[in-house]
Amino acid sequence: MKRKVEILPNLDQIQALGSETRLRLFHFFTEGELSEVEVAEKLGVPPKSLYYHIRILLKAGLIHQTGVRQHAKKPQALYRAVSDSVTLTPNWGDGKQREASIRNYKAILRIAAREIEWAMQDEETAELCSLTRKRLNLTPESARRFDEELAALIEKFSRVDGPGRTVCFTAVSATRPPAGTKLLTSRRKGES
Repeated sequence: MKRKVEILPNLDQIQALGSETRLRLFHFFTEGELSEVEVAEKLGVPPKSLYYHIRILLKAGLIHQTGVRQHAKKPQALYRAVSDSVTLTPNWGDGKQREASIRNYKAILRIAAREIEWAMQDEETAELCSLTRKRLNLTPESARRFDEELAALIEKFSRVDGPGRTVCFTAVSATRPPAGTKLLTSRRKGES
C-alpha cells in the first residue's frame, strides 16, 4: 500500500530533508522497518552517528517508531517512513521555504551524482544508468500534466518484487534563465 505524503507548507519537513544523511536515511526507512544499527550498516557508518538525524526525522513527522526488537540482549527501536515517497511542493513566496528547498534539491543532486559515479564502476550496473537532458516547452497546465504522467510511469516501474536491481531515479525540471544570465555556481577545484 502506497503512503504518499505531499509536503506543502511544512518548513520543518523541508529542512529535515535538506541533509544528505537524512535524505538517505529517509529512503532506507521507506523500504521497511529498520533499527539504527541496521540502517547504519546500510550506510556504512557507526550507529551513534545517526541518533541526531533520526531524532530530526522523527520530530518532523517523516518517520515514526513502529516497535522495539531485541538485538544482542539490547532493545533497539524500529523506525519506518510515514510515506513511501515525498513530493516537495514548497511555498515559493516564503523565503525560508525557498532556501530550505534549494538546499534539499542540492543534497538530492549530490546523492544522485555519487550514485551514478558508483554505478559506472562496472558494466553490469553501468548498463542500468542513463542521463537525459532535454529542453521542454511547458505552461503551468502542461507542467502539471507532465508531472502526473511522469509519476504514473515511475509508479509502473517502482515495484520492488521480481527480478531486477534497485535503480535510483532523480528527475529535475527548472526554468531556463534568460540569455546572458550568469548562474551562481561554486565550482570545486578541477571542475570545468
